[in-house]
Amino acid sequence: MKTHLRNVMLCLFVLAGGCGGGDETESTMDNATVDDTNGGEGMATNTPDTTTPPAETPPPPPAPARVRVIHASPDAATAAAAVYLDGAATPAIASLAYKAAAGYAEVPAGVHQVAIRAAAAAADSAPALEGPTPALAAGVSYTVIAHGLVAGTPALAMAAAADDGPAPEPDHAHIRFFHALAGVANVDICLPGANARAAGTPVFANVAYGAFGAASGEGSHGAYAGVPAGAAVTLQIRAANEATPCSGRQAGSVSITPTTGVWTAVAVGRATGRPAVAKELLLLSDGSTEVTTVAIGR
Repeated sequence: MKTHLRNVMLCLFVLAGGCGGGDETESTMDNATVDDTNGGEGMATNTPDTTTPPAETPPPPPAPARVRVIHASPDAATAAAAVYLDGAATPAIASLAYKAAAGYAEVPAGVHQVAIRAAAAAADSAPALEGPTPALAAGVSYTVIAHGLVAGTPALAMAAAADDGPAPEPDHAHIRFFHALAGVANVDICLPGANARAAGTPVFANVAYGAFGAASGEGSHGAYAGVPAGAAVTLQIRAANEATPCSGRQAGSVSITPTTGVWTAVAVGRATGRPAVAKELLLLSDGSTEVTTVAIGR
């Protein structure tokens, strides 16, 4: 009511010319407006911002690792092997024959528990071998090699390495060597010398059983050695001689003809004990499970 009366009086005052000037009228009107606002009419309201920010997109899961398995155990008890991962009742590989390869299977990055049984054995039977893998990195390919004997020496075991050989130059191949020849001690892998009595040229020196060799000479890259591609290459397997590599007793030789690419070679067989198992070299291109088997002769 007071506000209404004040507004009427203000209007009469202006009509009667009672305002001393434009500034005073504006000031009076401004004050009236302020007072009117303070009176509660037309009060401004601050509305809180209730907009929900967009949800952050979760990061993509890490890429899986890729694994292939090579069966390099000459033991008849695991002539066909089943491979289980992380306690699963169903095998990841139902039946893998000696000298064969399976994979590449995608598995989550990290450490995994592996159990190996004879393919005909029950899933809950005691495994012939069990143990952890190394930590597998996301997006990396690996080769796992099962080697050794279920009952005997060397014992059944696994070895794993990343398939990280660099691409070779044209007309060359990169090859790594794994020693799984049961009953044979450390070896040198050599290019032949000038004659049968001459020392050869080391390609891999002092390779222990159950291990990949370290490459020697020009064109080597870690575990991978450079060799010519497209032509036969003869490699000698000699008893390791630390003082003079490739001068030890020759245990065999093998001829391979790799094409340009990156390769894994695995020496397999059983040189001592019964039954004897022929000495052979398994040759696989990295990224593949196709195995070429080459006899190791004298």
